[in-house]
Amino acid sequence: PTTTAPPTRKARRRSRRTSATRPPVDGGSATRQIWLNNGMCAVVDEEDWHRLQGQSKNLWQAQQGQGGVWYAYRRVLDPERKKRVKQYLHRVVMEAPPALLVDHIDGAGLNCRKINLRCTTYGHNGHNYDQATSAPYRGITRTRSGKWMAQITDRKDKVYIGTYALPEEAARCYDREARRIYGKYARVNFPEEF
Repeated sequence: PTTTAPPTRKARRRSRRTSATRPPVDGGSATRQIWLNNGMCAVVDEEDWHRLQGQSKNLWQAQQGQGGVWYAYRRVLDPERKKRVKQYLHRVVMEAPPALLVDHIDGAGLNCRKINLRCTTYGHNGHNYDQATSAPYRGITRTRSGKWMAQITDRKDKVYIGTYALPEEAARCYDREARRIYGKYARVNFPEEF
């Protein structure tokens, strides 16, 4: 996603007609951009782009959610409630049932490619969030002695993993435990090592 100035209406029309698709990313299909009201853009798969852009009267907008993450949405008429409601782009792409959440695996709310989205429960979605902390890695804190303590939350209980001399060592131990407890929903410090 980019935050450059939005293209003019004429330029957008021209790019829809003539722009080539971007090369596949992460083994996924070709992608396209959907420009939002404030100049930001969301990224979707080529196969979804045609379906999502086909309804020009429902323009996509950007909204900043919790934790500063941006999401794309549009307002549509809800026939049952007879009023306009927000419809989020990631939910439309995944055709998610109301009981499930749609999780952005990389944490980027405007990356709405199917390879980056998964339907999940509230409990599993809670494992994949960024913590606001001053520690250099996730799941570790500095003790008064200057060592690094690794701990993790498992079903609302804090689990002590260990105390280590180096923050990287503590972070790797946290990663192992996170993978054991949360599985594919774990947000780890060193994803390339797993």
